[in-house]
Amino acid sequence: MLRMSGEQMSYQVPIFNEPARSIALFEETRVDRQLEVLHGDWAQELLGCTVADYVGVALLFHTGALRNSGRLNLDWLDGVHFEPVVQELAASKVRSVARDHFVASRDEIKRRQPGHDPRRHRDAWRYQFNPLEARPVVTGLTADLLIPVPGLLVRKVSPLGVYHTGVGQWSDKFTRDVGWLFEAYVGRQLGLLKRS
Repeated sequence: MLRMSGEQMSYQVPIFNEPARSIALFEETRVDRQLEVLHGDWAQELLGCTVADYVGVALLFHTGALRNSGRLNLDWLDGVHFEPVVQELAASKVRSVARDHFVASRDEIKRRQPGHDPRRHRDAWRYQFNPLEARPVVTGLTADLLIPVPGLLVRKVSPLGVYHTGVGQWSDKFTRDVGWLFEAYVGRQLGLLKRS
């Protein structure tokens, strides 16, 4: 039961909580100090869009994958059924954010896969890095994009996912800034509890 809960139940949580937390933390929280990198157009530089748009692209892909057996075709964005979507989130932005952050070819996924370490116990393989954590959408296998685990899209845009993306670009500067931001965010949440 413990193994099943650790491996499966994390993908069965409500999908909106973590992405909404990313927006609340990175776009709506303010600090009273000078931050090193989290100022100005930092999200545009890191993600190519706002945090809200980043989350929106992931949720669009997540919904598309669930409704279409793990498949998504970006040509659908040009269809009449997607007009309300592209009025909110431009098709060009969806394509560029997907290309830059979510999509990888089968060969790229294979290259990112860690090699087998014979010293490691055979049951420990599940704790290795999964390349789909970094790029949850696979291209090049069919005409459609394949999303084998839609929950990984949600994880990618969660605060932890944004954190790893930021650390990849700005290293310790980003971690220090997120620390100050998180402190202010927690204070804000505690303030809400105090009022109720």
